[in-house]
Amino acid sequence: MDEIRSWWQVPCIAHFCSLFRSAFALTDFEIEDLEDALMISGGQEESRFLADLHARLLRGLFSKKAEINADNFEPYLSEVLKVRWADDSRLKRKNLLETTSYKDLSILDKVEILHSLCDWRLDCDDVPDHLKSMEADSLRVEPLGRDAENNTYWYFYGTRLYKEYVEKPNKEMKGKGRKKLVKKKKKKFKKKKKVKKHSSSESESPTSRYVFRFL
Repeated sequence: MDEIRSWWQVPCIAHFCSLFRSAFALTDFEIEDLEDALMISGGQEESRFLADLHARLLRGLFSKKAEINADNFEPYLSEVLKVRWADDSRLKRKNLLETTSYKDLSILDKVEILHSLCDWRLDCDDVPDHLKSMEADSLRVEPLGRDAENNTYWYFYGTRLYKEYVEKPNKEMKGKGRKKLVKKKKKKFKKKKKVKKHSSSESESPTSRYVFRFL
């Protein structure tokens, strides 16, 4: 359970479903229900709750004639993953359901798929009509605050506090090891310059990454 709670996508999914429950005809649930369902899906049993949630999100991506439910959602999900992931040359992600059934996916894979479904549901043509009746402030998620070290704190779903920080490269390397590393980096940089020009999107340090921790 601690690992599931360390994934920032889980509170994002719960927040999305709470915010758009009425608009997208989603089930009313607490974040603990989602976490428990993910734990169950990692074992021999399959969660009916997760299957129903996938089906409800998928209905918005297909025509109204498609009768998608908890029993038959998997082929529809596979079709969406093929179009959104496998056929998109920019993402270079494979359709996980092409060779594996949903129940055999890892818990993290299921979380990533569910989080992606939430994003894709907002791409649909009916969204502007649903948003007209919603307050703009309710759609905006702001950080709770920042500390002296510029770490950001996010408060999700009324029960989950996460800390976001940038994990910086280790600058304490000394002696020959450090010199060798600098030499290697210079060589690599020279080779890269011959191939292509450094773009603005690559300006961040490759060794820095954003990390979320559940507190």
